[in-house]
Amino acid sequence: MSAALAIKSEAARRGIRLWIDGGRLIAEGPLSDQFIERLRANKSELMALLRPRMAVYQYRLVDTPTTWLFYLAPGLDLAGAEHALRARYEARLLEVRPHDAP
Repeated sequence: MSAALAIKSEAARRGIRLWIDGGRLIAEGPLSDQFIERLRANKSELMALLRPRMAVYQYRLVDTPTTWLFYLAPGLDLAGAEHALRARYEARLLEVRPHDAP
């Protein structure tokens, strides 16, 4: 397990919330001096772990079934992207797939 992953797990166990705000790593909860030092020492790796990942999906609609459209979905998996698109297009949505799918 990486140091950042271990810190993230420990933070969750101890009730410490970690997030990124405007390029800064924020920690809220019962922080000890030792834990703060570990956060500082592993800041860049923690920020990479906590930063939402950009996902790109393709989707088709009933009215244009041969045209694939793109959906940028930071932090969403396929199910989350499909849910968001279905909420927008309802029954018009035919299919959603990862952008790298054939």
